[in-house]
Amino acid sequence: MSEAHQRQIEKNGIMRFRGQDYAVGLLWLASDEEDDAKVLKNRAKSLGADFYVVRDTVVQQNGFGFLEQGHRRGLPAGASTAADVLVGEWHGVFKADNGWWYVAVHSDAVAPDGDILFDDEEAAYQYFISAADNYRWPRCFVPDSWDVKDSSGEISLDKVFDDIPDASLQPANLDALFGGKRNKDVALILVGLVFGVLFLTSVASQILPSLLPQPRQAPQMQVSTADVLKPPPRAEQANSVNPVIQFGTFTLPVPSFVVIECLQAMEMIVHPLPMWNLDSTRCDGRLATALWRSQGGDLDSIRPYISKFGRNVTHTYDGSGTFTATKFVDSLSNYMQQIVPLPRDQAILLVNDRFGDVGTLTVQYKVPGETSSRQRRLSRVERRQREVSSILQTDDNDENPPFLQIELQTRTPATKIGEYFNIPGLSLQMIEYDIGNQMWTYTANVILRTANQTTAN
Repeated sequence: MSEAHQRQIEKNGIMRFRGQDYAVGLLWLASDEEDDAKVLKNRAKSLGADFYVVRDTVVQQNGFGFLEQGHRRGLPAGASTAADVLVGEWHGVFKADNGWWYVAVHSDAVAPDGDILFDDEEAAYQYFISAADNYRWPRCFVPDSWDVKDSSGEISLDKVFDDIPDASLQPANLDALFGGKRNKDVALILVGLVFGVLFLTSVASQILPSLLPQPRQAPQMQVSTADVLKPPPRAEQANSVNPVIQFGTFTLPVPSFVVIECLQAMEMIVHPLPMWNLDSTRCDGRLATALWRSQGGDLDSIRPYISKFGRNVTHTYDGSGTFTATKFVDSLSNYMQQIVPLPRDQAILLVNDRFGDVGTLTVQYKVPGETSSRQRRLSRVERRQREVSSILQTDDNDENPPFLQIELQTRTPATKIGEYFNIPGLSLQMIEYDIGNQMWTYTANVILRTANQTTAN
């Protein structure tokens, strides 16, 4: 066992707060992409870990836990929730029922050494002071009794864990699945006994009948059959209609239905909050987000209204005057349709005809693989968010057709303009409403026909 592994498993792994156990002391590592369960299990095995957790709400990150720390399958990962609620760059100490919990977050990501539970308050204090000396933290949260200079104040854990969805530990091996090696061995023995009983039952069912006297058989009836058997008449089937035009393998959701689902999701997360101003709402077809800015309000002023958002809404308070609510849009799989992309010139004419008089329209021709200075300036997180939010699906990953990038700014609400977006090949990327200037901004891509693609009857 390596020294690093030994230090990791010596950390306290269970934090208790108001009757709930939370997994703490996890080893947190960054991830550049969404990994499937197989990749995460292999990574856990290479680290000697027994559990993994996926954090993908604000940044992509994985945490790893160990049976030796007392971790169990299904336990919520406390640091993941804390980093989602208090976004940005900060560190702090929170009072739990069984100790003092230190959390450190860099650029929304939990630090590898930023999830530690201390039994002793003095030890937690000394660790916090050492971390504060080694790095200039923009914000810190500590108990008021510590009298730390530049502290943003004490935050109770009931404000961190209040009605917030948690990421939970998943087993990476059989020991973790059964809660330990001993439990796994007992389970395997029980499974073996069950299979043994089933085998003996099967053998007995074959041997016992041969040992019993055979009953006298009744005379058999003579049944005659016709020389030719005709199947029963089938129900009349509707004529299957083949599409007149078959083109490519692109499928996209109908844009007007995307608008409807986005508006429904946005409606569910927009609620009046005293001492807070609603700044904007947006939806990328996958996630709807609403943003409030403080007008003297804080987390205490929000708490009484959290229940109005519903169970499937995630809330994030950054501790410095910004509150967001997010909700996943319902699945668009029922609205998918095969599309027939248009040639470039025809698409440009149609877009200008639809939106030219509606507001300020910007249309740019884009070819995948070409990078602009603006695209190069995008951060890794922004690039990943754009990749995730893209709802284009294609069966041929090697085919990257050109597209038109559209941005429309208008005062026309989405309720009136939704059907305008029903253009072949159009994929809505973002719908955003600025409350201050009452301006709607729509961004979309229109996939274009390439020179080597043809239509067929």
